[in-house]
Amino acid sequence: MKLDLILENVRNKYTMGLLEESGNITETELLKGKILINESTMEIRKMLVEEGTLSEAREILEESWIEALIEESAYQDYFDKKLKASGYKDVKSIPKDEKKEFFDKIDAGWKSKDEK
Repeated sequence: MKLDLILENVRNKYTMGLLEESGNITETELLKGKILINESTMEIRKMLVEEGTLSEAREILEESWIEALIEESAYQDYFDKKLKASGYKDVKSIPKDEKKEFFDKIDAGWKSKDEK
């Protein structure tokens, strides 16, 4: 579904932001990821315009956006609790050799609304 593609694109942008903030990604990887996200955004927009469903998609997104914000807030709370429970002040304070393990634990422990 188009909405799923759009929301996946939004999640990808958010994930890239987290990776960029963590310093757990090279500049080249970050640039490649941003290029792919921009290309997929343009493809989705083109598809919606061609089908004449851009305004319909915007309405659906507005309704879904509240749900996405609630889930994002829940994830941020989960992430912050795990960060503090691990004894870190922020992502930048995680030693480089421990970052992958920390993020793997975060990924393994988080269940989104769709996964529950």
